[in-house]
Amino acid sequence: MARDLTRVTVNLASDLVAQIDKYAEDMSLTRTSACAVLISQSIKGNQAMSDLQKLMQAYEDEKAKGNA
Repeated sequence: MARDLTRVTVNLASDLVAQIDKYAEDMSLTRTSACAVLISQSIKGNQAMSDLQKLMQAYEDEKAKGNA
């Protein structure tokens, strides 16, 4: 399956790059792959937290109505 890739250039703090490089080395990844994995995980984690907040709000709304 071919992926549509876009080149992105970013400026990062040196200590953050060192952490990314350490992760890449530990996971046997290139720096580029490590960045892609870490960014993807962060986005998915943020979406999961957003979804959880919505679910908790829906539960609280139902509870307030006496349905939970």
